[in-house]
Amino acid sequence: MSGNGHDGVAGNITESSFWGTKQDGYHYNIVNGFRVSGSVKIPALADGSNAADGNIITNPSGDWHNNAETKIKLPPAPALIIADIDDFWFDSGDNAKAIGYSDLVANTGDYSFADISTANQYKNILLFSEALAGWDLNAAKLFTNITT
Repeated sequence: MSGNGHDGVAGNITESSFWGTKQDGYHYNIVNGFRVSGSVKIPALADGSNAADGNIITNPSGDWHNNAETKIKLPPAPALIIADIDDFWFDSGDNAKAIGYSDLVANTGDYSFADISTANQYKNILLFSEALAGWDLNAAKLFTNITT
């Protein structure tokens, strides 16, 4: 959808052949926000006033994951790989996994935390080198809005 009535249709393509590696450089929906209509994600206008179809943005951008198509991959830093004791962020070969919005969980083994308390605004990912306990565990849960 173009936002100006000049919508186009791409034919004889697959999503991967159309986008190729373009999304590795710029993730429009997570950076600018979008509107969900059924199963379609309609990007925000460049000025952020509305979605391209003229309706209100349902998934705004911010310092969070807004349920865009973008996945999170941590850099393969040795400290992060060591901290990932349950292979949630990295596979057994130390390759970063692409973690999508629906993959994020509040607490992974008391060493990895994320605030998933607000739909379309998952944020504050924390990763520790060992499972937390006591005050440290309570502080991480408080920071990430985990109530259990």
